[in-house]
Amino acid sequence: MNREFLLPESSLREAGTGPELFLGKEPDPVSVTVEVSRATEKESLEISIWGSDNGVNWTPVAKLPRLFYCGTYRVPLHLDSDSVKYLKAEWQVDRWMTGEGKPLFTTAISVERGDALALAAGHAAAYQGCNLPS
Repeated sequence: MNREFLLPESSLREAGTGPELFLGKEPDPVSVTVEVSRATEKESLEISIWGSDNGVNWTPVAKLPRLFYCGTYRVPLHLDSDSVKYLKAEWQVDRWMTGEGKPLFTTAISVERGDALALAAGHAAAYQGCNLPS
């Protein structure tokens, strides 16, 4: 399988959009993996994946459930090769406790391309631990 990043491991404190990823003219089956290695209590992370046929006009192709915890989350994407040649990720962070500071998540978002059966075998979400803030 081929793995490319929509967002290399980064600390997220506010909403943002990652770089565009060109999938090619006829993309292989695609799976998105979100790895959250740092999460703070009473904060949430929302991630959506957007697709485009030309890199200019974008439409949502997947929205992950709101994330609160560290772990690895995988989502298969069922893309129409005629209408999706590019992907990008957008995210929102939220905090619902009083006090100072912005939300903080450390996460990476990657795209895996390859054999459909191999991708399907890895779609269960798995808890892998968390780096707690000091």
